[in-house]
Amino acid sequence: MSIIHAIYENGVFRPTEPVDLPEHAEVEFELKMLDAEQPVTKHPRRPGLLKGQVLYMAPDFNEPLDDLQEYME
Repeated sequence: MSIIHAIYENGVFRPTEPVDLPEHAEVEFELKMLDAEQPVTKHPRRPGLLKGQVLYMAPDFNEPLDDLQEYME
């Protein structure tokens, strides 16, 4: 059993931290409402957090797209 903290917004539960589950995994959970006055702590984003995660980028990635030529003139 694992505990996953989440925020409920617009009809969707959004985990406050990454969850290690396979895609489309079916789970069962029990809700426990935390004190509404208690702020939810978010982890601050750090520069360089995803450094080294891009494994491939096309050589022409920065080249202008042919579909947008008329807007670039």
